[in-house]
Amino acid sequence: MLDYFDNYVLFENPIPKGRSSKNKLQKGEFLIGMSWIYLIQFLILKFSKTPRIEAFVDLENYLEQDLSKIKDIYHRYHAGYLFYNFLFKFIKPKGVFLVCYYSNFGLVKACKKNRIPVLELQHGIVTKNHRAYNFAKTLNGPFTPDYFLSYGPYFNSIVKNGNLVLKKNTLNYGYSFLYEANKKLRKTDEIEKLLTKFNKVICITGQLENTDRKLLKLVGNVSDEFADICFVYKPRNKNNMVTFKEKSNFIKWEDINTYLLMKYCDYHITIYSTCAIESIALGTPNIAINIDNLYSAHLKDIIGDNEYNHVVDSEKELNKLLLRLSNTNYNNKMVVQSISNVISPMISKELFSNFFNKVVKEKSNHH
Repeated sequence: MLDYFDNYVLFENPIPKGRSSKNKLQKGEFLIGMSWIYLIQFLILKFSKTPRIEAFVDLENYLEQDLSKIKDIYHRYHAGYLFYNFLFKFIKPKGVFLVCYYSNFGLVKACKKNRIPVLELQHGIVTKNHRAYNFAKTLNGPFTPDYFLSYGPYFNSIVKNGNLVLKKNTLNYGYSFLYEANKKLRKTDEIEKLLTKFNKVICITGQLENTDRKLLKLVGNVSDEFADICFVYKPRNKNNMVTFKEKSNFIKWEDINTYLLMKYCDYHITIYSTCAIESIALGTPNIAINIDNLYSAHLKDIIGDNEYNHVVDSEKELNKLLLRLSNTNYNNKMVVQSISNVISPMISKELFSNFFNKVVKEKSNHH
């Protein structure tokens, strides 16, 4: 976001124990660790009274459940609200950008109390089934953001139809992490060797261990038929316990950057990981294996009919597809363009400035 602002002072809050190097800070940027903020909130928790929850007993009776554990959670949220509300009496920002608003209710409420606009930056896949982004009517209350900055038009439509914010308060901002990562990715010697040795290199991004086992078993059987294709499995976590029989054209590569691998391989395979979308946005066609119908349930509506996204339901179908794709080459720019309805190019500085200035002006005029 620093690319979009001039004459700024940015306070960045990394997660507790998060590592951020001070030598990476640019002029006007300051770092305040969340560890300090959580410590202050902890002290407020200890020295403040447990807040009363209105109609709490009525809610328990209605749901016929013991909700006593909620009181501790509510107290923690209230401590966060007290802290930020106090802070904003002395420092009043023009706007607060956050991800995952439903994990920051205390901060959101303090912003609303002090007439500070709240802008949510999309941080993951937003769907029609995500309860935090779908309501019967627009709430516009003390706990929801005022504006939503999305990866692209598809997600904007979900938020608009889900009544999270007013329809005019969305922006196709783009996927900043992927955009920045893509600019910095460079082909390594190790990847070059694989691409030279084999006709095609296909990366497989892992997810949950139980689905990975099914996926790797299927790919393992297929790899026997395609000695000229190298299948590279990249587990989601380093402590992944999934094992399979490795061979010359079917390997596990734990310590490579996932996005680097996806960008420079010929195809990407997954079941229902969001890497399916990201690989296409990096210029690499995707092969979705619809094991247990998980692709259809999670990604089908998002990706839709995309000529660079191939969907198969079985080992036999994957065999046929790989035979067809073995001599096929794609234009990377066309692949990227095909997913622009989901992941837009990053917005220009001028458009972003116009949007943000309008946000600040609307908030001041409204109050």
